[in-house]
Amino acid sequence: MSNTVNIFLNSNYALVIYFITTFLIAVIVSLAILRRPLTSTNFAFSIFAFSLLLWNINEALLNLYPENSAKYASFSTIYSTVTFLLLVVLSLNFPYYGRRDVIVGLYVSFLAGIGFSLITITLCDYYLEGFHVLTGKFTYYATYVFIFLCMCSALYIISYKINKSLYKLRKFFANMLLVVSITLALVLFINVYIYPGYFSRRDGVSVAVFNIFFFVTVSYFLVHFRFWEFYPGVFAALMLKEWPRMLVEIVAPATVDGCRYLKQELWKEYKNRQWVFFLEEFWFNIIIDETLDNAIEHGGQRMMDDITVQVFETEVFLDLFVIDKGKGFDPKEVPDPSLEERKSVPSGRGIHIMKKLFDVSWNFLGNEIRVRVSKDPDKNPKTTLLE
Repeated sequence: MSNTVNIFLNSNYALVIYFITTFLIAVIVSLAILRRPLTSTNFAFSIFAFSLLLWNINEALLNLYPENSAKYASFSTIYSTVTFLLLVVLSLNFPYYGRRDVIVGLYVSFLAGIGFSLITITLCDYYLEGFHVLTGKFTYYATYVFIFLCMCSALYIISYKINKSLYKLRKFFANMLLVVSITLALVLFINVYIYPGYFSRRDGVSVAVFNIFFFVTVSYFLVHFRFWEFYPGVFAALMLKEWPRMLVEIVAPATVDGCRYLKQELWKEYKNRQWVFFLEEFWFNIIIDETLDNAIEHGGQRMMDDITVQVFETEVFLDLFVIDKGKGFDPKEVPDPSLEERKSVPSGRGIHIMKKLFDVSWNFLGNEIRVRVSKDPDKNPKTTLLE
């Protein structure tokens, strides 16, 4: 069996796998970087994935031009070092509603210094004759230590932020660790029994193992939080057989004045685009009041916070997105206001009403709400409901 695997991995099929992997990562980077508003998390993830893309391109070139193996092996060390360092930077930019820890920031800067030192040594090994005699196996062991430090650091930082976040995120992270552990066990089994040494190389670690963990993590994340249903884009276009078109994007400060401005602009769009033909004014007012007032209340707690409103359109519906920079919430934890013990509580009814009348959903953090309104007037509520 190992001979079959050996032939497969050393044939042109391996090259094809690298190109397919590169294409998929490029698509993921594009989706992340084009999603508006561009957050620090999106940007950090895009840079991290782009580094992984370059690493895969380098491995493809190594397969294409084996005569230049020394050159591409050196660049492989560089790309692996940068990619693992950017993994830590990504964890540092993981969504977290709180002040950043200065000590953690200094520690990441320290890791960056080690990483750039390894890159410098690697370049000297390749370009300066005789320099490798001085370093010996230092680069080999130092790269493995650096990768181990980066993985442990990223895991710790994300764990710290998750523990101070929503319960559903903590549950997701626990399940994610289980999935990653199973994947690691499979990788080790393949590395020891099926294709010995394939995932452990002189330049640190094979990009193949990183690709596996990258796709497993991203896929599980997308499936668990049902991203293809929430965000307009490629997946939504495949499901709806139509690409959602952005009609409106407005950004305003998360203040009372900013909220008033957003409502005025949305009312202008409502009248100019004749949305009254399928949605009555009363219900449109309910939508913008509930979504924007909640965004101001929960997403405007810090200076320089803002709110983004986006409206997407297809032939059959409108999607209204209201995005704030608050810590979010879990809609499932909001108590039902129809319960006897909640009837005297004046708050908490808006979400309940919205969910009863419209297709309402939230992102995984709970700080983005999407209200989907049908263009078929018969499918939307009427004021006769109040009579």
